[in-house]
Amino acid sequence: MPWTEMIFRGRDRVWILTDDAGEPVVETGRVTMKYKPDEAAKSYSAALENLSTSKGQPSKTGAKTAPAKTASPSAAAQATPTFDELVWQNPAGEIESSTKRPDELVNEDRPDIGVYEFYTDGACSGNPGRCGWGFLMRTTKEYFEAFQFLGIGTNNIAELMAIKAALDHVPDPDAVIRIHTDSSYSLGVITKDWKAKANTDLVATLRKQMRQYKTRPQIIKVKGHSGHPLNERADFLATSSILK
Repeated sequence: MPWTEMIFRGRDRVWILTDDAGEPVVETGRVTMKYKPDEAAKSYSAALENLSTSKGQPSKTGAKTAPAKTASPSAAAQATPTFDELVWQNPAGEIESSTKRPDELVNEDRPDIGVYEFYTDGACSGNPGRCGWGFLMRTTKEYFEAFQFLGIGTNNIAELMAIKAALDHVPDPDAVIRIHTDSSYSLGVITKDWKAKANTDLVATLRKQMRQYKTRPQIIKVKGHSGHPLNERADFLATSSILK
C-alpha cells in the first residue's frame, strides 16, 4: 500500500498508509503514520482527526485542523510526538473484560482477606510494534480480568500500562494491593527510582498513582513463562489484546 503525505496536528509533515485510491487505511479510528516515507522508518498509531492535507485542509472525517506552519528543523524535532503521547494517552482499542474465572484457576489458593491481587503482563509484536496489556484481579470472593489493544508502541509501555490498568481498577485508597509482574524494567522505574530515559510521562503518572494509597501497593517480580497458572493467564490476556 502507498504512503501519502499529510500534516499531523497542524505542524508536522508525516506520511499515512493509504489504499490504492489514496484514502487512509483506518482501524478503530486510527491510521498508521510515519515521519519518513522509508519502509524501514518507525510506524506510529495516530487519530485520523489529528491529520490534515499538506495544504492545511482537514482529513475526510470532517475534523477541523489548523493550517500547517513552517517550523525550523530543531522545532519540528521537539514537536515530534512520542509513543508516550500516541499510545498510552490515546489507546487504539477498547478495554475488554470478564468476571468468569477460567477452569485452570478454580483451585488456586485465594488471596488474604482485604487484599487485591493482580497478575499483569504486556505484549508486543515487534518492538516497537502492535502492543497491548492484560491483567487478572483476585480477592477472596471476586475474579476480574481485562485486556486492551494500545496500538503501535513498545514492550515497556505495554508492561507499564498493564500495571496502570490494575491500579485504575482499585478506587479504594485504603486497599491493600499486590501486583505481580515479570517486567524488571517496570519494577525498577516504579519502585527503585531508576531514571526513565523514555516513557517519562507514563512513569511519572504511575509513581504519583502509587502514592495515592494509604498502604503503598506492592510490585512483586515473578519469573515469566515459568508455568505459573496466574502469570500464564496474564500472558494469555496480553497476547489476546494484540491478536484480537
